[in-house]
Amino acid sequence: MTRMLRKLLPPKIKDASYRACRKLYFATLPRRRVSLDRLLLGDEGGIAAERYARMTDNPLRPSTPIEKWPHVALLRLYDEIGDEALTPTRFHETDYAANARLCLDITGNYFRARTEDAILDVAKDFVGRYSSTEANDKRSSRKEPDMGHSPHGSPILVRPIRYSDCYQVIDGHHRAAIALARGEKSVDLAVVRPAELTPLQSLLLDVTWASGPRELYQLIESTEIVKGWTLVRKCTDRLQKMQAFLETHGPRPQTGASYIDIACNYGWFVGRMQALGYDVRGVERDPTACRLATLINGVDPERIIRSDVVRFLRGENKRFDVVSCLSLLHHFALGLGVIDPVTLIRHLDSLTGQVLFLDTGQNHEAWFRTSLPEWDADFIEQWLLCNTTFKRIIRLGVDEDNKPPYQGNYGRILFACVR
Repeated sequence: MTRMLRKLLPPKIKDASYRACRKLYFATLPRRRVSLDRLLLGDEGGIAAERYARMTDNPLRPSTPIEKWPHVALLRLYDEIGDEALTPTRFHETDYAANARLCLDITGNYFRARTEDAILDVAKDFVGRYSSTEANDKRSSRKEPDMGHSPHGSPILVRPIRYSDCYQVIDGHHRAAIALARGEKSVDLAVVRPAELTPLQSLLLDVTWASGPRELYQLIESTEIVKGWTLVRKCTDRLQKMQAFLETHGPRPQTGASYIDIACNYGWFVGRMQALGYDVRGVERDPTACRLATLINGVDPERIIRSDVVRFLRGENKRFDVVSCLSLLHHFALGLGVIDPVTLIRHLDSLTGQVLFLDTGQNHEAWFRTSLPEWDADFIEQWLLCNTTFKRIIRLGVDEDNKPPYQGNYGRILFACVR
């Protein structure tokens, strides 16, 4: 903490003592009371969160909400099993110990600990502060802090996260964890600007497919990706219809059935179908979206095929039992593809072993009323029957995306095309 403060302070007072640095710097910072559930895991060992994430190859670390911090997990374990949580064997299996060891490997210390065994002493002090009475807390405030620890009463130091109502902790993870474990709902913070992006936000902004600022085409379950971001497609509505159909009509994953999602974006459907037990693949041209499929949806990178859709379809001879192609066809119907829509659907027909799930833009949507005047549900159904070898086209229901800021659009029918 001392090293960080000296970097932030003007040169003329950088030689001041720790307490003087702290007093001078904190006096300049705006204060804010913030709900604890808005705090994200931040800096470690004096290294900024974004840089530490790069050093540890863990882009999601700075997106970790307080409920999932290793500090909180240790206190909950202590509440559950008491001092047994601090026995060497049990303690060194905890996420807290693993986080501390990583910091020790990178920086050479974790607070005052310079060896792996000494991490336990840091943890004991932490748990001791948590379990101490308020009187003991006040008495301890007169002591000099351990190396790296701020004195009792210091504000938790945070930086705001852009496009969100979240904050990344610079200093004070242990204090925030204690507050949460004691049942507090909010804390006073000292806010350091400027606001920054988390690595996950940066990746999402690099995806080229989004047509608007901070648009998400699939669900992203992360605390800082809520306020200030717009979800285009709910996704769960389509998945529920697909899953219900497959449970009744098959093929089921128990048979070793394969699945591929064409233009899979962040791989949300690929990840969910993988969880159901299907042998999955996804096709996506955007390299950042391909990375996100692995990072946030747990898809093996070898199961994501980075390719333009048309190039993939032209070169693929294998059939997949289940295929999904969601909200892509209308781009070709509008003349925005390198092939016409009939050629596209015939490629998808050839790719499909048993079931093709498909939706597309329709003429009731404001942005397609004049450009796709014929494309209502009846037209699409007959068009599919005329241009493919599927025997039946089944309407599974409409999506739930016709809501602000997209009111007047979406509400597309999901079709199941079956042999």
